[in-house]
Amino acid sequence: MRRRESATRPDEEREPDAVQAVPPGAAATVMSLQRTAGNAAVGRMLQRWPMPAPPKAADHTADDKQLRTYLQAEDWAGVVAILWHYDDAADRRQRAMWLNLWQAIKVAEYVRPGGAGGKHPDVMLPLMEEGLKQKLDSVYPQTLRDRNWSMVAILLNAYNEADVLPRARQIQQVHGAAGVSEAVRYASMMLPAENVVMRALAFLPLEGKTGAAARPFSQPAMNERGAAGPAVNVPGGKVTTYKDAGDVLTSSGWTALVYEGPDAQQTGWLQFACREAVMYDDKDQPIGYETRPTAPIKGQPETLHWGTPTDPHWHLDAQSTDYPFYESPDAQTGKSGAHVTTVDTTAIYDLPDPGTKVQRVAFSNDPRPAKLVERVKLHSYLVRGMEVLYENLVIVEFTSHGPADAPVRNNVAGVGGEVGRILPVHHEALVRRFPDWTFYARR
Repeated sequence: MRRRESATRPDEEREPDAVQAVPPGAAATVMSLQRTAGNAAVGRMLQRWPMPAPPKAADHTADDKQLRTYLQAEDWAGVVAILWHYDDAADRRQRAMWLNLWQAIKVAEYVRPGGAGGKHPDVMLPLMEEGLKQKLDSVYPQTLRDRNWSMVAILLNAYNEADVLPRARQIQQVHGAAGVSEAVRYASMMLPAENVVMRALAFLPLEGKTGAAARPFSQPAMNERGAAGPAVNVPGGKVTTYKDAGDVLTSSGWTALVYEGPDAQQTGWLQFACREAVMYDDKDQPIGYETRPTAPIKGQPETLHWGTPTDPHWHLDAQSTDYPFYESPDAQTGKSGAHVTTVDTTAIYDLPDPGTKVQRVAFSNDPRPAKLVERVKLHSYLVRGMEVLYENLVIVEFTSHGPADAPVRNNVAGVGGEVGRILPVHHEALVRRFPDWTFYARR
């Protein structure tokens, strides 16, 4: 190895490194020289201290050879494991760029949530996603311009889920609605309906109906009382559930779900409802469910069927024929679910009535029940765009002891929580009313 000729280098090139090279214990000598002879003497002294040798770069020849072997064998676990052997992120990133597009797709699939796994996902997953995105972005635009729809679908499916919708929007921007239809046709041949690519493509034609157009400003006077618990944080805001609220006509008894955040007009509520009526004997023991009656649902096209916990009959609780949201007004009647929509709030309120028809039928049974409890279950989701943000279940109970008894109302509300998907029974109820609205993820 060629020696470093440090003594012949100019001071301005040498001094920064040389100062760092002062060995332990020399500090007092340096300070003494500074006091007696000035900085020039310090410089001459430091020239005599040997410079440290630069660190030797790790030899990864064997790792490089093993990496190529794993890639050739399509051993994705081995690829991830050997990449971890390298010294730092720069080394790993350099080797990750050796992968061709197919290999990058497969390794990303391996380390993604739901994949086969791999060590150190907090390090390897961002690394592989970054490399894969670069490779996909290098070919996707031209593939799109060429109208190679099958390959467009394959490439979209390879992107990280968060990047799928922005890339799908490019189809609409370049080729319009006809291009989206072609992408759907080819993607449906290879991907299931619940795949994020299929959901994103289904969302594009309806994206304009999910925002402010669905919820014009409305601010009736409502008073919320009796929070079910602390506010729950959701992306872009928070949600508070209230067991009791009122307006100027009915001062109490309403339930309320209040979202507060800057994206209020882009954020809305999907509410689903079902009813069950359980009968009790004089010992307060349940003796069965009354399911025979049917009734029209006010402001909605479906018929109400009472169900049971194992056989619920859910329906979408919305009055608009254009939008599935609880707060959206119907274009013909102007009616909607009770709500408040402002620049920073979208809140919904409900005051369901008891089912007098099921009450009369239940107490006509022989033997006659001693008590009837009708439960109105309201399962609501907060959504924005094609994302599901939050869910909550509110139950309103009506208790009566005879066919003409005035039922006593009791609101039972949970605080809810953050969620990313809706239940299949609710997805089915949504699509039954709005067949094109398939893009919300289901569990």
